Amino acid sequence: MITIMKPLNYGIIAGLFMSLILSILSINGDYGGSALKYVKYLFFIATLIVFYLQLDPKRLGAKYFIKYISGGSKISVVAASIIALANIVLFYINPDWSIQKFNLLADSPSESMMISAVLFVEVIVLGLLCSFVVFPIFKNRYTIK
Repeated sequence: MITIMKPLNYGIIAGLFMSLILSILSINGDYGGSALKYVKYLFFIATLIVFYLQLDPKRLGAKYFIKYISGGSKISVVAASIIALANIVLFYINPDWSIQKFNLLADSPSESMMISAVLFVEVIVLGLLCSFVVFPIFKNRYTIK
């Protein structure tokens, strides 16, 4: 069964890898509008796959669907929190290093918080979408004969 620690641990791993990718891009250049920033979701999808591989294949029916999607949503929330926090930390280290969103570079702490809030919502929404795509594909792996 899914305990609170499993999604938390996987969320921390996903958040750290996703923050690392965004931090490297932010520190090395102007990637504000680049599609390269969405590579972070490949790490998120890989984390979801590893998370779903740890689950019991006998419990993949419709009865458990909500539990597993909620596990994916918990991973999303934790990863989003880490990314938002990383953006704020990068801003305080050097404002030029903060993560850009919509080609906006934070000039003040309030702008940094606003960009972090947008990143937080983006990661949660796209993380849930990834959960809704990855879990059914994974589930069908065990039900197709």
